[in-house]
Parts: sequence; C-alpha cells; structure tokens
Amino acid sequence: MTDADPKVALESRRLGSTLAQPHPRASRKWRRLGLLFAAIALPLWGLWLSGAISNRHVPLPSTRVEATIGTEGWALPGRDAAHSSAMPINSRVQGDILWRFETNSTLGSAPAVAQGKVFLTTGDKRLFALDERTGALVWERNLPALTSASPTLTDDLVYLTLRDGQVIALDVMNGAIRWTFQSPNLFSASAVIHRGVVYAASWGGTVHALDAVSGLELWTFQTEGRIVAPLAFAENLMAVAIDDGLVHIIDTVDAGKRLTYSTGFIVLESPVFTHDRVLVSTAKGRIAAIDPSKIEYPFERGLRYWRQQLFIWGLQPHPPIPKGHVWGRKLAGNVELSSPAVANGVAFVASADGQVHALNVTDGDSLWTYDAGVRIQTFTTVAGNRVYVGTDDGDVLVLDVTDGSVEQRIHLGTPLRGSVVVTDGALYVTSQEPGMLFAVR
Repeated sequence: MTDADPKVALESRRLGSTLAQPHPRASRKWRRLGLLFAAIALPLWGLWLSGAISNRHVPLPSTRVEATIGTEGWALPGRDAAHSSAMPINSRVQGDILWRFETNSTLGSAPAVAQGKVFLTTGDKRLFALDERTGALVWERNLPALTSASPTLTDDLVYLTLRDGQVIALDVMNGAIRWTFQSPNLFSASAVIHRGVVYAASWGGTVHALDAVSGLELWTFQTEGRIVAPLAFAENLMAVAIDDGLVHIIDTVDAGKRLTYSTGFIVLESPVFTHDRVLVSTAKGRIAAIDPSKIEYPFERGLRYWRQQLFIWGLQPHPPIPKGHVWGRKLAGNVELSSPAVANGVAFVASADGQVHALNVTDGDSLWTYDAGVRIQTFTTVAGNRVYVGTDDGDVLVLDVTDGSVEQRIHLGTPLRGSVVVTDGALYVTSQEPGMLFAVR
C-alpha cells in the first residue's frame, strides 16, 4: 500500500477547515436571532418570576357580595374598599348630642353603621348592635376572644377578626354565628370585604382570602412582617402595608406580587387607593404616593440594595428611588400620621401633634395646614365641603376643605379615638376611656 499524495492531503485539510467555519453572514444572523430571543425571553422570565404574568388563577368566591356603600351607612373601615374615608354628602350636623352609649369598657375601634343599626366592639369581648336613631340595644353578643377591630358589614352578615386568630361571621339581625375560620396567627387589623371575598390580615404576615358566604379559605399571600392595618383595594389590586415600612401591591386575580415599595419608616395605618395613586402614612411624620401600575422585576430590588450601599459608603451622591415612587412629604416630626381621607384630588391627614394637612394628591403640594394646638388621635374624615377630626380635648373639629378654617367645634368632653363616622343621619365617634359612643345630629 502506498502513501497518499501530500498535495491531496493538504487540499483535503484546507477544504475541511473551510467547510467547518460558518459563513460570516450566517454567523451575524444567528447572533442577531440570539440577542432578539434574549431581549424577549429575559423580560418575560422576569415578569413570570415577579408574578406579573401567570397562568395561576385563584379560586373564585361563591358570590360577588359587597359591603353596602351609601350615604346612609359606614359599613367598612375607611367606609369603602379603597379606604377613602370620604362620604359624598354636604349636610351639616347641628352639634346636638342625639344619644350616647356607655359600655363600661375600653373602646379601641370605630363603629360601623348599616341598615338602621350601629355596630360596636368593646375591650371586654362584646359586640353591640344599637338602633341608630335612639341608641337602644337591639342585640348583644359575647365574643369568644378579644378584638381591636371594627366590624365589616354586608346586608346579611357582620365580619370580625379576633385576637386569638379567628375570623367570625355573625347574622346582622340577631348576632348568631354563621361561620368561623381559625388562623394560626392573631389578628389586629379589621377584615375587609371586596367582590365576595373577606380579607383578613394577620400579625404573622399572612393575608387570608375567605369566601364571604361560607368562610372557606380560597387562597393566601405571605409577607415577612406584621400586618396591623386594614387592606385597601381598587379593582383587582390590593395594597398591603407592613409595620416594617413595606407596602406590597398584589394582583387578586392570581395572588401575584406586582410591586414592593419601601417607605423607610414604620407603617401602622391603612394605605389608601385614589385614582392612579396609593397613599401611605408612616409613624414618623412622612406620607408617600405610590404608582400601583408599576411592576417590579426580581433583579431590581437587588440592584437598589447595592445602590443603597454605595450611597452609604459615599460612592453615590443620592439614595436610589424606590420603584413606583411618585412623591413623598415630611409633614411632622417623629409622630404618627393618620391614614388619609381623600376626596376630589385632595388628601387630608392628621398628625398626632395636632395638625391637619391638606395635600394635592397629584404632586403632594401643601394646600393648607391647620394647627389644633392639642393632640389628635382620630382619623380624618371628609364629607362634602367639610373635614372632621377629633381631639384629646374632646372636641370634634369641623374644618372647611378649601382653607382649613374652623366652621364648627362640637364639644363632647372626653378624649376622642378611632374614626369620625359621618352618615346622612348623624355623626358617630368614640372615646377610649371611659368607653362611650356618641351620636351627634
């Protein structure tokens, strides 16, 4: 056998090498296709991880029952699911005490009003239903545990969260218990009903979504902090405030988290939905506005963390801006702000040091400030052209929405707490100690 011709072997190697190399045009084409695939796939992967797109759909409730929202009642904490604390009436109360109800116990929450009755919980484990015109007792129920929550009402049921981790539904007519749900964690925040679902948020950081009719748990959402304030809703979005300063925006269709916003301070009050904003007050005198339409991708939080470290180390001139941030304002010193009341593009906020602020919701600009000169520990309420707030001097102050001037001062003689509940029939407000409920016409 003879050796192969060296020229033939060299030519074969040259041809093999040429065939093994892709054409330059083909190489560029595949690189472009690869970059295009990455440009499409990576954002979709981020959206899927963040929960912004999901093929998961949570179980639907058996009905779409809602709290009764009208001028004759106040059936939810903050009046509506958005927690606006706004009543669309412009009638003025005369300032006369219609009736008062003494409980011989502490009162830590606001009453609820619906169907001609006023519902009130007390610090000695009782729930009262009173006639809204006379204050006469309609029925009374001894509760299985303590509660610091306000009742939430539909036409048929009263919903309460209890300190021992129970959620209970009672018959509006006689107080009979219709169903109970047991959580492993205690509840401080009041329940909220929205589109047939009762939402109960616990100190363990769990949001329980329960069927309003049966009490069956439909789904849960877990946070990493304590939830001490009621949730707020707008369409399919839910705002959850955590006491460590975080606010989560959740899609209730798939229970996916869209956005986490850090206020940087303790949050003890409910967030508020208003048009394209979520407003949140802190216990350190600051209020912030969040854009709930923003979606946070998984990698963004990590990037902001490292940018924050660079700022702390002096390597970056400014701290990173949280995703969804619209504006923030410092309204007071290190004191707690109330959850805002919002109407007609204006937010009304009270600070514990005795000031009431009116802010433009769009940009946070101050419209006016009123100094009561005395501690305020109630929430603000807006009804028509008036803002209502209670003081430690025992006065309900009625302020003009346009300039903050005092229209009326209703003296009740004992420090006031909770919310000033305004309906077209009367104004209701509580004192903590002694525990009294006042109805003012």
